[in-house]
Amino acid sequence: MSIKINNSKLSIKTVEGIQKVQCIIRKKYLVLTPEEFVRQQLLLHLINDLGYSKNLIQVEKQFMLNGLKKRPDILCFNNDSKPFLLIECKAINQPINQSTFNQVGQYNLTWQVPYLAVSNLKTTLIAKVDLKNKGFEFVDDWPTN
Repeated sequence: MSIKINNSKLSIKTVEGIQKVQCIIRKKYLVLTPEEFVRQQLLLHLINDLGYSKNLIQVEKQFMLNGLKKRPDILCFNNDSKPFLLIECKAINQPINQSTFNQVGQYNLTWQVPYLAVSNLKTTLIAKVDLKNKGFEFVDDWPTN
């Protein structure tokens, strides 16, 4: 699955020669790195196309994993304020592979969400997680909360 790029909805400015983009969730300007571009495009898709609530999305929420600070790109919560979707973003030209999926899977050791996704906009993989049996299956559509 690929995600349509929509630059017109992003607020981008140049500060001292550095391009910055306003985060849709955090409401502050961040350096427009290739990964940040993907993250903001994905947030637009989740909110504008799929109807996810801005109020139920956290971006780069820090947590500890094996004594190390980690920050998953996007964490979506359901209407009961329980996390249900964990998303890892990669730059457009960075391939989505087993290593990428393993990263989001490691994060899920802490969060225990029922859905995982990885995306570089060209390729998006979404998996439904079977927490009880420690397995997963890829699905074709984004989950609803």
